[in-house]
Amino acid sequence: MKKHYLLLLCIVGFISSDIQCQTYDTTQYYGKMNYVFANVNKTLVTTGLLRDYGIDFLNLDNYTGAIVNDSNFTALDEWRMLYASLYSQQINGNAGMLYLDTLNRLLNQYGSSANPVCFTGLYYNYQSLDPNTVNNNWMYVSNDQLYDVSGRSQSPYINNEMFAIAPIRQAGQIGANQLIFRSNLFFGNTGKVISYIQIDPKGTGVYQTVSLNAAFTVNYDTAGFYNVNIQVVYTDNTVKYAHTKLAVYGNDQSLALNNRHAETFAGTGPPYRHEAFIYGRRGPYIPRL
Repeated sequence: MKKHYLLLLCIVGFISSDIQCQTYDTTQYYGKMNYVFANVNKTLVTTGLLRDYGIDFLNLDNYTGAIVNDSNFTALDEWRMLYASLYSQQINGNAGMLYLDTLNRLLNQYGSSANPVCFTGLYYNYQSLDPNTVNNNWMYVSNDQLYDVSGRSQSPYINNEMFAIAPIRQAGQIGANQLIFRSNLFFGNTGKVISYIQIDPKGTGVYQTVSLNAAFTVNYDTAGFYNVNIQVVYTDNTVKYAHTKLAVYGNDQSLALNNRHAETFAGTGPPYRHEAFIYGRRGPYIPRL
């Protein structure tokens, strides 16, 4: 992620004077960022999410929902890192995102093989500072801190979107499989309402239309990995795209093994190593190894 001049400010903030350190612990990430943004009117970040304030665990530019490509494939591992990226951006109280432990408990409810394969989605607006903010005199830097310019010609904040969908459990079996998109597993702040969803569950280009909260059946004839392509259509005619994979197994033993791996992603099994990437509002949680 390009933080432009903000990275320089953070580095300088690290060696700030003793007086500054008494107010901001600049040896910590959020101490540095709070020092940099201390004099900025944060209410102008209307989404409550400022990319320059947080940490990118993945390249957010790849996850806009405009297209699908090799750079935005999303399993639950990537989904968690995207949520954590947004979570780390909370610069004021407008975002209202779920605490990470609350989110994990919710995902845990649907992670076992006793449930249909449940999909969880993200559709958020967030903001970032225009890279020309200082050059265009929309803000200025003094004593290693940013300040708003009174009467500036325009806002320094750029609006961005993030969109992603992933299955909580990434395992299926030969024969009939139940899949579902649950409304309580779709998180966002856009205010947009889903009209319907189209899913290509085998990566063949053949889509079927499904509704939220209604389980549907997909039959897989052979074992293997299947690309799953998803289109979400909103009532304002916005269309967003996502893709993931399902692993289809041909016997109970291999399915059970994969279910244990899939439940790890959902937080119901042994801790998965990528949980080291899940950060809290005040800094990184201690990873469970």
